[in-house]
Amino acid sequence: MIRPRRDTQTPLRYRLKSPSRLLQSNSQRKKRKIDLKNVDRNDVDQALAVITPAPECTDEDPTLISTELPQFEANYILNRDGASRYTNLSELGFFKLFISDSVVEILSEETNSYAEFKLQNPPLSLRKTCPWTPTTPAEIRVYLGIHLHFGLYPLTVRSDYWKLHKLGQFMGLGRFKQIHRFFSLNDENTVPPPLNAPWFHRIQRVSDLIRAACRDAYIPSSQIAIDEAMVAFKGRSKDIVKLKNKPIDTGYKLWCIGDHGYIWSWLFHSKEEGVETFKIGQKTSWPRADNSSQKSVELAPTFALVLRLADQLPKQLDYCIYLDNLFLNLPVAQYLLAMSIRCIGTTRKKAIGFPLHLQSYLNDNHELF
Repeated sequence: MIRPRRDTQTPLRYRLKSPSRLLQSNSQRKKRKIDLKNVDRNDVDQALAVITPAPECTDEDPTLISTELPQFEANYILNRDGASRYTNLSELGFFKLFISDSVVEILSEETNSYAEFKLQNPPLSLRKTCPWTPTTPAEIRVYLGIHLHFGLYPLTVRSDYWKLHKLGQFMGLGRFKQIHRFFSLNDENTVPPPLNAPWFHRIQRVSDLIRAACRDAYIPSSQIAIDEAMVAFKGRSKDIVKLKNKPIDTGYKLWCIGDHGYIWSWLFHSKEEGVETFKIGQKTSWPRADNSSQKSVELAPTFALVLRLADQLPKQLDYCIYLDNLFLNLPVAQYLLAMSIRCIGTTRKKAIGFPLHLQSYLNDNHELF
């Protein structure tokens, strides 16, 4: 048996606390030495050490480190709730508010046109199917309603909806598959797109109608936000965007102006072509909103889209737009103020118009507040 060494010490967890240490008061304990040049403001002791104490026998407050924040006057607006232009609508009436008769007529016409084109020289997979009967707007509404039913009650096998949920009373499974095979929003075979058509030209006619309906159905409140949104899609497309650590990491990207969950308007974004109405990587010229000698300022599409969306808001109403540091710089804030629109949000220290003396202060990892 190996004997323990004589110089072996008792582990720290079994040692008794020193009586002399227990008898010491808080005032008698040794204070830490703090380097005033490298102060950790998250540490209470260090934060108190950099405060200059007031002279004795005076009522003056202690002087904190100056951060030289620029002075400004807060320009508040009255809080106003959003309002719907239409009330007392049924479920079907609410659905028709956005998917209007014009939208359904376009879907019916384009589906019939695409079916006629494909059945001129049908492949072997289509020769054994039932002959095509032109669809109608009423039948397209039933087709869209069945898709909404799919979303509310998910099942693994599609045919189970006709067995378990009795959807055959609205539309047969064979007819549903036939419409689904030829469903189209824009038949390019009959009407080819123009040369300067945007990348989303296949859905442009329908999306323009739905976007106009979203603007017309609701008056935004005074507190709104502009941010990005994703439409989930994992098919093959050069225009989809992939964003890591997002709830929807793959799909089509939209720049939206929203109000408490309601998407009031949007701009499409493509990985290849950039933001709708803007050329990728090319700055746009905007007249200056301040009294500077320069007549215009160049804004990247990320900043210009904020002004494009804000310009769509109903006039003669007060708004405050909330932005994150991706959109906000001094020219954007000045343009919004010239449009009688306030903004609030975060910005980056290298943003256009950010004060230079504050940049140097942040470069030293100091806090402003």
